[in-house]
Amino acid sequence: MTPAERMEAARAKREALKAMEADAFAEQQATDFERLVELEEEHGFERVKRLDVGCWKPGVGAATMVIVKIPTSSEKVFKRYQDTAAKAKEGTTSRTDAVVTLGASCIVYPERGSDLYKATIEIAPGIDGHAGAVVISTVQGNAEEEKKG
Repeated sequence: MTPAERMEAARAKREALKAMEADAFAEQQATDFERLVELEEEHGFERVKRLDVGCWKPGVGAATMVIVKIPTSSEKVFKRYQDTAAKAKEGTTSRTDAVVTLGASCIVYPERGSDLYKATIEIAPGIDGHAGAVVISTVQGNAEEEKKG
């Protein structure tokens, strides 16, 4: 087989693999999106945030997105974050740990402890921290909007 033939065979195989991955991604994304709609209906559009999972890979059983419910200030999960962040000493990881814990506590899809959750965290290990940052940013943004009213 010539180098050109080998390259063409490799390109064809690569395109076939990409097509299979796109099909698997679309299937999982449809499932995930259906759950997003259910959660938006339950909690309201502004109380639910979708975080797309990067580096998705077929065959590992992971979700294509993580869905976060934005807590209200009266919910214990947010009060716990505020208390921990307020007590954080300079030079420690306490504040970062509080953001990660907040994010993990606010993820409503995939359900914590499920195989889907475990597989998703495996391919996106920083998603808890990102979720926490989104929650904080959203809550702060909502507070700013409320002041304007």
